[in-house]
Amino acid sequence: YGLIGDVEYAAMLACMPDCLNAINNCSQSSLEGLDDCILATDICELCEVEPVIVTTGINPYDIREPCAIKPLCYNFTDIDYFYNLNSTIQGLNATKSKWKECSRGVEYELTFAGDWMLNYAVDIPEMLENNVSALIYHGEYDFICNWYGGYKWVKDLKWDGQGGWNKAENKSWTVNGKIAGYSQRYETLTFLKVKNAGHMVPMD
Repeated sequence: YGLIGDVEYAAMLACMPDCLNAINNCSQSSLEGLDDCILATDICELCEVEPVIVTTGINPYDIREPCAIKPLCYNFTDIDYFYNLNSTIQGLNATKSKWKECSRGVEYELTFAGDWMLNYAVDIPEMLENNVSALIYHGEYDFICNWYGGYKWVKDLKWDGQGGWNKAENKSWTVNGKIAGYSQRYETLTFLKVKNAGHMVPMD
């Protein structure tokens, strides 16, 4: 998509081994492993995300748009108002008196718990092999959870149906007679790339 230049690309590529090494060493079973989880978050964010966001000013959730409202790039005023209504808080039986769409305090707790870089795919093969269906979907213009990475993750997922899934046809997905995306399915696993959408697929 031409978001970055050759210099930024070369720097991101050079940093990738350090990012992947820290991810692979991330573990909650030891202090060293936990340190690697935090290190992975820092390195990968700094080397693989920041060069794109900082140099371009794009919305990382939709590369077609600039990041108009920091830090999340969208106007969440109506959502903030709704979730902070007393009736909403009481209806949810929430113990907090104020709702925030992105709590930095919670984010830091997750980061220092090593949560961001842990591998949560370990339970998915068993789920798929026990006839629990899964849909992995991505908006084509999402950078932060981009479809390239999502598709590779699905292709590389080790489960009984991996070979069949990789041989399956990638088909057009139509809505009301128009192509709305592309899907690949085998048994219980479906991957869907949604056209003309970013991170907020239902909204787009």
